[in-house]
Amino acid sequence: MIGETHIEFYVKELVKFAEKSGDFARRCIELLGVALHAEAVKRAPINTGNLRVKTLPPVWEGRDRLVIYTGAGYWRMVHFGTKPHVIRPRQAKALRFEIDGNVIFAKSVTHKGTKPRPYFSEAIRVLDAGKIKSIINQALEEAIEVAKS
Repeated sequence: MIGETHIEFYVKELVKFAEKSGDFARRCIELLGVALHAEAVKRAPINTGNLRVKTLPPVWEGRDRLVIYTGAGYWRMVHFGTKPHVIRPRQAKALRFEIDGNVIFAKSVTHKGTKPRPYFSEAIRVLDAGKIKSIINQALEEAIEVAKS
């Protein structure tokens, strides 16, 4: 039977471990963010490649928020899709484009919209329990190594 002194010893050891191991939960979140970033980049649709190249690794915003930024300003339109809309020139008098080698000028065009391509949602979905468990185990192993030193 374990007496009170043994329990007190184990509690003290756990507190020492927590103090020495750093912020275990924070490291778990960081590793999950890295995994999510990798999946999102892998699943980003490729047209120009900007969604993949401009999706940056996760960074801490304050103490409790991990954020993945993208420099591709149109990512929301790709991820969530768009409704049909009218496109008008911003600086010129007309839009210019080619169809079958013919140059076309138009004051406006009606875009039919785009279907959503939710690559971030898909990235979150593939982080299954097994992957999350291995990430937590990795963070725990790192914490144990830090606590030993």
